Amino acid sequence: MTERHHLCVRSAAKHHEVTLYCDASVECPDISGVYTQKLDVAIAVLGTPLQRWYATVDLSSEGSYRAIHLSDAVRLTLLWHHGGIYLDTDMLVLSSLQGLPKNALGEENYGGSHQVVSNAALAFEAKHPFIWACMQELANRFVKFEQQSFGVLLQSGLWGQNGPKLLQRVLGRWPRSNGTVVMASGSNPGTTSVTVLPTSTFYHIPPNQILDYFKVGTTATQLVGELNKHGAVAIHLWNQISRVHEPAQGSAVYTLLHDASAFTT
Repeated sequence: MTERHHLCVRSAAKHHEVTLYCDASVECPDISGVYTQKLDVAIAVLGTPLQRWYATVDLSSEGSYRAIHLSDAVRLTLLWHHGGIYLDTDMLVLSSLQGLPKNALGEENYGGSHQVVSNAALAFEAKHPFIWACMQELANRFVKFEQQSFGVLLQSGLWGQNGPKLLQRVLGRWPRSNGTVVMASGSNPGTTSVTVLPTSTFYHIPPNQILDYFKVGTTATQLVGELNKHGAVAIHLWNQISRVHEPAQGSAVYTLLHDASAFTT
């Protein structure tokens, strides 16, 4: 984990009790105020549709994508077994997530071809049938990346097939006639309902604009004011795009990462 990931995890810990799960083969980082737990994937998938998938799929040829595939799988099994709120480690939390509706996920809707629900932030009760259906979908339609570059995967449409696009496929089949799919918060979801939160909740800054906030210009105060107007609770830093870039000192992202207490509520 990079320092940026550490700071994002700490931003969540300001508001919540946080457990950071680490691969059993590596040492968990020591982050103040954060519980850490080594994760045995073989145990995490027990009793789920992904148990047989994990036992039979060969990820050895997937290189660095192996960790991404396992992350796509394990977040589902943890939510199935325990429930709670899952966040990617590039999610900079600005305020408490307690007000989120149960059984919710956020959309990324920027028009054109970029309209999909995301798996970077998921809030579900344990044993929710939508999560079970997502695990079945992953087990049945898992796609290997064959070590193709991120750019090639993006252009071919393969990127996200085991993650956001998987959730979108399952959501598209979810019953709608009796109102079990709720497209905005504020309704009264039932036990099988899924609330789709607006883009602004987690993904107000689109991926092609995130690097603008790594530069000196818009201040953290200005950015937070804009995000608050739209009901944002976090900023997704889009690690696949931003990971090789360091936010400039004085930029909005740098300030929020290093002095989040001054801007979070």
